[in-house]
This record gives sequence, structure tokens and C-alpha cells, in this order.
Amino acid sequence: MRRGDVLVVYSDGVTEAQNPQGEMLGEERLKKIIREGASAGGEVLEKRILQFIQEFTRGMAQTDDITFILVEYV
Repeated sequence: MRRGDVLVVYSDGVTEAQNPQGEMLGEERLKKIIREGASAGGEVLEKRILQFIQEFTRGMAQTDDITFILVEYV
């Protein structure tokens, strides 16, 4: 890793989080959020990921854990 890099490690429960229509969040949506938010820094990216998951799932009960670890090289 180099200064400014961000590493996100996540459980399958993140990409398998479902909205009310039964659609999964998916890897592509998650990667898009990471790409768009990484330059803002780890704290901002963490909040964006959590907010996106909350908005996507719209309060649906999940069947798996939603866990991720974010590491930023500063």
C-alpha cells in the first residue's frame, strides 16, 4: 500500500444485503461506492458505505452479518 491508499475487506453479507424487492447490493455497486469515495479518506468512505447500505436495504432485516474493515494508509 502507498500513502493515500484505502483497503476495504468485507463479508459476503455486505454484497448479499437485500432491498425490499429482493435484489442484492452486489459487488459492482460496492466497488462503485469505494471508487467514488476513496479519495475523500477512510472516515468519509466508511460513512458513505454504511449510508449506502442503509438506503439500499430500506430497513429490511438481513439474513447475514454486514461486516467490513477499512484500512487507510496515511
